[in-house]
Amino acid sequence: MRLAAHTCKGPCALGTNPAFDHAYQLEIMGREGKLQGAPEVLAVLEQELGRLEQVLQDFLQAADTAYKPRQSLESMSCRAV
Repeated sequence: MRLAAHTCKGPCALGTNPAFDHAYQLEIMGREGKLQGAPEVLAVLEQELGRLEQVLQDFLQAADTAYKPRQSLESMSCRAV
């Protein structure tokens, strides 16, 4: 559990993020072998990861909408000078 929580924690370290805090809490619980309360912390972590996923999806959708290239790379010809 400690390693799984540690692995999850890394990508969550984007500023102040409750998902990071809960992953860290699970990591410490696993390191110390104190698993009481772990299912509850995991449930909250899963909720926070769901929120983070939605925020990232919204961001990517907004970025995709805002970025409209004039010409695709495939249509550009590369000629030696």
